[in-house]
Amino acid sequence: LAQEFVGEFAAMPEAPSLKDVGSAKLDWGNLRFDMTEVHGHFKATFKDGAWDAGEVVYSQFINMHVMSNVFHYGQSVFEGMKAFHCKDGRVRVFADFKNYERISSSLERVCLPTMSKELWQRGIDEAVKANLDFVPPYGSGASLYIRP
Repeated sequence: LAQEFVGEFAAMPEAPSLKDVGSAKLDWGNLRFDMTEVHGHFKATFKDGAWDAGEVVYSQFINMHVMSNVFHYGQSVFEGMKAFHCKDGRVRVFADFKNYERISSSLERVCLPTMSKELWQRGIDEAVKANLDFVPPYGSGASLYIRP
């Protein structure tokens, strides 16, 4: 299933609106597999046995505790998915629920806490909404790569 984004996002004044899809100053026809800085990311924190509600953070950086497992035990997992601007004007994320299933399985395998499907989906939705101008315009053959 694909998640669709329609309408304006007034709750996030820093975020671009749907009319801004593809408005980032990029050469859409000549994109390479490379890092492009965007506006921000969605951050949810696991503390005291639970995930918080999460928030969009307008920064290129993450703040991590020096005792994080990833630094000491190499425990981490990742997934990747793409957001597309479609012919009908909507933005869709491809197979996001499949990504959720895979990352949840990976987290369980390395004994890291999983999050609810609702928090996962909200995180993906909010990250894409905050960076809509980086979703390439329909017909460019490109997509916004999302790394949850």
